[in-house]
Amino acid sequence: MMPPVEIAKRLRGTRYNTFICTMTPHPMVLWLTVLYNPKNGTRWLPCYLDLKTHSGQEIAFQLGKYGSYKVLFFSTKEPQKCAHVVACNIADPQRKMLQGWVMTARSRPSVGSPNISKRMLKDELNNNMKEKISQQLESLYLDTE
Repeated sequence: MMPPVEIAKRLRGTRYNTFICTMTPHPMVLWLTVLYNPKNGTRWLPCYLDLKTHSGQEIAFQLGKYGSYKVLFFSTKEPQKCAHVVACNIADPQRKMLQGWVMTARSRPSVGSPNISKRMLKDELNNNMKEKISQQLESLYLDTE
């Protein structure tokens, strides 16, 4: 949920997504969507999928199968009504990885807490990925000036 002004800012710009996975101690995927606009900066939308749950497996598998998803924007002024929808595409190599991770996770035992895997993925995002992704997105706009 965002204020209407923030939604308007986020509709213009670049959408980026990526997926990373850990199988140990517990199979988990970080599904990251990034909304970037050079004037308004970066908005990070992380989602964690537990690959030992039916819903986590189904979501990951369907993302890989169809190769796209929608981001729904809800306004803080009217939270019961979707204000805007934008489509995001998933690159073919990532689609294949998602489906492969689901298949691997089905046969791999969990040897630890899902929270540990989630924390590991969150640390990877904050310590390694955010800066690289930000630089990559900024460079897209520097090249066009």
